Amino acid sequence: MGVAPYHISCETLSIYAFHKTMETSDYTHLAKEPYSNFVKDIGQEKLSKVWSDIYKEYCELTNDNRALEYYRLKHELTYLETRRQIAGKLFTQITMRNMPREVFMTYIEEIRHWGFKYKKNRKVLTELESLGKQIKSTANRISMTRAKLKSFETGSNPVPLGKQVLDVEVALGKNSIDPKTTTVVNWILMFQKIKEMNAERKKKIRNHG
Repeated sequence: MGVAPYHISCETLSIYAFHKTMETSDYTHLAKEPYSNFVKDIGQEKLSKVWSDIYKEYCELTNDNRALEYYRLKHELTYLETRRQIAGKLFTQITMRNMPREVFMTYIEEIRHWGFKYKKNRKVLTELESLGKQIKSTANRISMTRAKLKSFETGSNPVPLGKQVLDVEVALGKNSIDPKTTTVVNWILMFQKIKEMNAERKKKIRNHG
């Protein structure tokens, strides 16, 4: 088995690509060498699982999960809305016009690709009715996700990566930190170093107080 053309952990993924994926839900940023058809070639579902594993790893490496939760909800909302929009359009095409069976099954496979269930061994009308209900029911999940996201947005939003980079440069006395070449793991280690330095300063202040 060859080496995967995409990052699979925080050890190699840059903090820039990590933030871009959180902000845009575009899995192209997971590619080691991005190109236009990367997501299509690898598969949306496969990359979603890869991203989920990287995200989980980050959560295990850091205790500050508020920003992560904010971006996770943004990512989930984008996915759910895209999922409903695409599946809804395909479903409308299926129900509004006659089409050859091979075309019909191509549409069905694309809808199934987005996580909707369709059993090929049951009556077509029965399954189409079930499929319509599944697509319609996604509105409830979208509404709940929007409500959760709104509760975050009414509070303090996560600090932009650019400002974080400047703050880290000042705190560590570094001239330049390139977020595109700094891995997520190294980024976390920098923050841990800053926390240790701050704790040491507070300790010295207390001892001289």
